[in-house]
Amino acid sequence: MLDEVNEMLIFSFVRFGNNGTKDCTKIKIPDMIEVKDIKYALIGFVPHLGKSVKSGHYVKCYKSNNEWMVINDSNIYKLEDDSLREKSYMCCFKRVDGITFGPLPTSKYVEATRNNKLVLTNEQ
Repeated sequence: MLDEVNEMLIFSFVRFGNNGTKDCTKIKIPDMIEVKDIKYALIGFVPHLGKSVKSGHYVKCYKSNNEWMVINDSNIYKLEDDSLREKSYMCCFKRVDGITFGPLPTSKYVEATRNNKLVLTNEQ
């Protein structure tokens, strides 16, 4: 349970068992959530593409100009459906109601995934 209101909410899902096998259960991640009467918008998620901890690849998906984009190493392309969102290992929401902390990140704000975490920066 959350004890305080935060600007960002990051959720990590347990996708791998002790033997390295992957849980491929599809996860439905909404565009908006509400926690303690505070609204948050989904701004990014990180799916794992592969069958186990020993094989596969993490990609980053983020919203830019109301379109979902995928960064896969040096390739950036538009996300066409929800198939990657359903495979998420983690997702990131930003507070959007009441107090504002600045604009929602666009591609220039999303820096990288480091240690399987979506890293956001205000640098341009």
